[in-house]
Amino acid sequence: FYDPLNWFFFIVMGTVYGLGLFCWYKTLSYLDVSNATIVLSPTPIVTAIFATLILGAVITIFHLIGSAIVILSIVIIVKQKRNGIKIN
Repeated sequence: FYDPLNWFFFIVMGTVYGLGLFCWYKTLSYLDVSNATIVLSPTPIVTAIFATLILGAVITIFHLIGSAIVILSIVIIVKQKRNGIKIN
């Protein structure tokens, strides 16, 4: 735990996380929450893809079903916004 390399990675992870939060809140100052949330919706899918590529994780049927639900939800929200339906 006290290895200097561990501390380096702790600092890097904290910095990246803090930068992500900063970007999220900066985005919210330019967009409303519903639009900004659409941008973050595919995050679990991207995480699963990178976990497969980098860590060799196995994608199961549950991952595929969850990804399909996320993509379908994004499509529904975007279609409703284009048709002028207020989402609340």
